[in-house]
Amino acid sequence: MKLIRSKLNTESELGLSLPADTLLFDIETTGLSADTSYLYLIGAICLEEGEPTLLQWFCDEYSEEKEVLASFRDFIKQYTNLVHYNGTGFDIPYLNKKFKRHCLSYTIDSEGTLDIYKLLLPFKKHTTFPDFKQKTLEQCAGYTRTDTFSGGDLTDVYAAYTGKYRLATLTGNSEEADALRHVMLLHNHDDLIGLFYLYNKTKLADFFAGNLQPSVIKLEQGLLYTFDFPLLPFSIRLMQNDCVFTVTEKETDLLLPFYDGALKFFFKDYKNYFYLKYEDTAVHASVAEWVDKEAKEKCKPATAYQKKNGTFLAVPFAKPEQREELAELPLFYKEYKVLPAYIEYNAGFVCNPAFVFACFETYLKK
Repeated sequence: MKLIRSKLNTESELGLSLPADTLLFDIETTGLSADTSYLYLIGAICLEEGEPTLLQWFCDEYSEEKEVLASFRDFIKQYTNLVHYNGTGFDIPYLNKKFKRHCLSYTIDSEGTLDIYKLLLPFKKHTTFPDFKQKTLEQCAGYTRTDTFSGGDLTDVYAAYTGKYRLATLTGNSEEADALRHVMLLHNHDDLIGLFYLYNKTKLADFFAGNLQPSVIKLEQGLLYTFDFPLLPFSIRLMQNDCVFTVTEKETDLLLPFYDGALKFFFKDYKNYFYLKYEDTAVHASVAEWVDKEAKEKCKPATAYQKKNGTFLAVPFAKPEQREELAELPLFYKEYKVLPAYIEYNAGFVCNPAFVFACFETYLKK
């Protein structure tokens, strides 16, 4: 087994950063099934002595698989945040099955890891990408590969390598084996650097953890919420109930438009209200008993409203999210069940973290 360590460019030169408790990883195998294939390479990026470092555990022979797994297992125990691309679907189940097969007492819990693929997948339908492979997205994040092989291509390369490696141990000439190993290490290297770029350009995990809060700017047409960085590694523009969510290479914006005039608040318990024909409003049954019969009628859902004049703000959700702070948030409409919904504009409330989260989550929810 070989453990190859290489310092990457400094964080400032790469334009990338990595927390000390975080490790990015990727595996290379000879097939998709852990039952019928071998693991021959595990790569990882983490901080060592404050610098991003690439580590690659490489099997010179099939028999070294257990040694590689054990070494990787012992190394990653110090990290609390594991990051991968579609590792939930492949890398982690594959590794866990290999750990079990080699009687190595360790299991990676995929729920406790960060899968960049799963975070981004809900946006696939809003893009024009031919696929959602890592190679496709990492280009949007600003990374261009040197490697030209696919993981499947390398199965034959590794098979050839094992033969050349055995020959090299006999002849002492490792030139051909070294060249083949370089091809496999380069592919894994590029996978990890691409993942590094995607990790830095995807801020969704921080958003859902409540670690991010946008600035708020009042414009003539509405309120503009802005992150001065992209939440996604690609540009996108989505509209929901007259509200506009935009991600560019430099920032993320959400515009909630203003509405000045009269809007209607609809009572959910409409059966307890009467509609006053001449006043065009609904009142509670306890009040309506004093009104002449010909001037009132029992409310239907569409007539159980009261009007209010003022300045309102359109919201992208149809009803308040299930949060204690928003549970009683009154929503106003132009007509019954006609979106968008509006809230009464309040300069203090529009900065409420729960409200801001609910607006953005409409676009970012999994």
